[in-house]
Amino acid sequence: MHNRQSIGVAFPTRQPMKLYTTLWNGDSWATRWGQVKIDWSKAPFIASFRNFNANACIPLPNSSNCLDFNSGKNKGLNAEKRKKLKEIHAKWVVYDYCRDFRRYARGLPYECRKNNRLLAIEDEY
Repeated sequence: MHNRQSIGVAFPTRQPMKLYTTLWNGDSWATRWGQVKIDWSKAPFIASFRNFNANACIPLPNSSNCLDFNSGKNKGLNAEKRKKLKEIHAKWVVYDYCRDFRRYARGLPYECRKNNRLLAIEDEY
């Protein structure tokens, strides 16, 4: 999510915000076009974000100043965690729409383009 105010896509910048997400069934296209079926008996599923970067201002009590969310411990993955992510990706990712060049022959979606990807781990695969 980017504040693209310059092109008319703005969101509030001076009030607290929350982020919500949903998990939806992509069985007909996200699993090799339905060739691999989701085993719903394994529910509940735990979902996590990949390439997510929260650029937030964490308010300080009794102050108009804030902490940068992306500083310190929140900034990227260390080498050990990148290695683990690579192993998990190799073992478990069945379909990655950001690598579906047949479906997106005219160009990948905005969030898949290299300069928009926030973790460059894919470059290591």
